[in-house]
Amino acid sequence: VPGPASGPEHAAGRPGRAEPGAPGRVLVLGCEELMYAPLRLAQALQRTLGERTEVRYSTTTRSPVLAVDDPGYAIRTRIAFPAHDAPADGPGERYAYNVAPGADPARRFDAVVTVVDSAADTAGLHAPGGLLSELARHTDRVLLAVVPSHVPRPRTGRSGRSGRSEGAA
Repeated sequence: VPGPASGPEHAAGRPGRAEPGAPGRVLVLGCEELMYAPLRLAQALQRTLGERTEVRYSTTTRSPVLAVDDPGYAIRTRIAFPAHDAPADGPGERYAYNVAPGADPARRFDAVVTVVDSAADTAGLHAPGGLLSELARHTDRVLLAVVPSHVPRPRTGRSGRSGRSEGAA
């Protein structure tokens, strides 16, 4: 016998069931080396949104690749945008592949969740022509998730001074 919260109107609260009107296609986009947190977020979204939503995962890259909008080609579309995170190799173009739908409107994402660390949440990320505005040209919703950046603590020796221990000459 079904309980009071077992009808379809309550299905969204159960794991593996999407709510009515849930997006059909969602992309979780990490930025360069930030891969693990976005991957885990994509997995959690897929479990939460269920079978009615297709959740994909990708990252941006520094590497230029030829995009060919052909169903048999792995890299179909390319979005280019300026680096926004003060990289060690200096400013330059960055890329996101297979985000734009290309000639096939069924490949369009309903939402893109961009995941950056706090060091990469810069004015350049939000600027016209930056990653977020370029993504907005290809999807209805762009969401930003910012995770804290790792900042190593200074190492201290036994004397409490940074970098040297008591017996060091």
